[in-house]
Amino acid sequence: MTGPNEATLERERWKLYVTDAELIRKLGVPEKLARRVIRELDAKPTGFPRKQKLWGNRRYWPAVERYLEASNAMMRDGADRLATENRDRTRLPRQSSLRSHPAEG
Repeated sequence: MTGPNEATLERERWKLYVTDAELIRKLGVPEKLARRVIRELDAKPTGFPRKQKLWGNRRYWPAVERYLEASNAMMRDGADRLATENRDRTRLPRQSSLRSHPAEG
């Protein structure tokens, strides 16, 4: 099955309120994965923008974008911190001065 045509994508580009299908297209991730993640985000108070009945059960796209930017920044910061911690842990342990004394004899 083919995706939406260029005219549809152009119309969707400037929408403020998006359906989950439009959101998934904007994200560019596999639909099955995206739907699972969206369900998980909706199930917990994560800060992920909720659907608004007033706007036809659509999500406010700029809020979704802000959420994604913030969560990706947290992941980058976490990854940088993890990489630093792992780098420190991969160093060989220092030799104790007690172990390095030559045998007296």
